[in-house]
Amino acid sequence: MSRVSFVRNFIVAVITAISILNIISTRLSTNLGYKRIEIETVSNSNINSNIDDLQFPLSSNISEWILDLSSAVGCGKSKCAFRSKNHPNTHGYLVSKAEDLIRSRNASELAHNISQQSDIRVFYRGHPKAIDCSTTLEKDLEERIDQFRKSVQYYNCKKTKKKKLILQPIQLVPSQCIFMKLNMPQNKKKTYGKLNKFAMNPKSVLSGLELDQFAEQLRLDMDVLFKMLDKNSCLSNDFQFFVDPWTGKIYQMDLDRCWDEVKGRNFSVDESKQNMKDIMAELVEIRRGNYTNNTQYD
Repeated sequence: MSRVSFVRNFIVAVITAISILNIISTRLSTNLGYKRIEIETVSNSNINSNIDDLQFPLSSNISEWILDLSSAVGCGKSKCAFRSKNHPNTHGYLVSKAEDLIRSRNASELAHNISQQSDIRVFYRGHPKAIDCSTTLEKDLEERIDQFRKSVQYYNCKKTKKKKLILQPIQLVPSQCIFMKLNMPQNKKKTYGKLNKFAMNPKSVLSGLELDQFAEQLRLDMDVLFKMLDKNSCLSNDFQFFVDPWTGKIYQMDLDRCWDEVKGRNFSVDESKQNMKDIMAELVEIRRGNYTNNTQYD
């Protein structure tokens, strides 16, 4: 075999091997329920323009984000949301431990991709960045989350392996929204309990054109969410969202659940869709005034 033939065959073999690896990688990611995600393809501009046109944050410097941190809005198992000093009622930051940086970047890219294809509302307003977890910063954060004491461990520098924290700009959920978590039967019951409380508000009943507009907004947002689930089945893991019971608008959160290890019994995509249909039907009945208190869910 001539040297030219050898080189040509070698190049063909390398190209074939790369193609096979790409196919395997794509199939693996599809089997996990989400598409391959290229982390560094999005600029630092607003990830989701489907919420408002406000440029937030004004600076890409994470040190300025730290200075803009205000009081904590709420905490989950792995992160807390803080208000912005400059926009306390509408914007803020997520703070979590550095071990979640890759997940946070993946979630941001997923949010960007989805928002480019639909009118989905996702609250990420910029890409996550890591900052050194100093003792001063740790103490400052602990004071701000005093009422959410259970989550202090996530801001304890000694318990953060990489000695860093992640900050990510977000838009805050409207205060009237109801948090709905439909990942397990017991959480579904809690969600019905929240509807019971909303039904007790005498202003919850609509009629005529207002009721039609509410039901249509809810239907449109459900259609968008269902299409998102069809394309990204991993989002049925720990399935959760916010719904505004006054406007019918639905808001997405915590897309990093696509990279969570599923524990216990989670509903499938079809089950998640049906659960959502049932609960939204109850919400429409509340707005119509035909709702009967489900005491079994209190």
